[in-house]
Amino acid sequence: MLSSGSLFFIGLITPIAAILCGLASRNKYLGFVVGIAGPIVLYYSIYIYSEVPYRVDAAYYFGTLTILGGLTGYLASIKKIEYNLSAVCLCLFYLIFFFKGFA
Repeated sequence: MLSSGSLFFIGLITPIAAILCGLASRNKYLGFVVGIAGPIVLYYSIYIYSEVPYRVDAAYYFGTLTILGGLTGYLASIKKIEYNLSAVCLCLFYLIFFFKGFA
């Protein structure tokens, strides 16, 4: 199981890594996978490998983070500036939603 500091770091770095991976590789599927990997790791390490009981609102929270992260990586891999700017906006929405969930 991961420590709480490393879980926070994984959640924080996921959309940034998705943008960088999408911009560098221009591979839509790889950017998408990098974007969804972080919230899935967070979900499994918090709710599957620990003694915390399952909650439906947590599934909605991590599902939203997964969708935002995946779309961020997918849109960052498209070579048009409009898509890259929307990926940055989705990254900001991801980070706002991520911090609101821990409040």
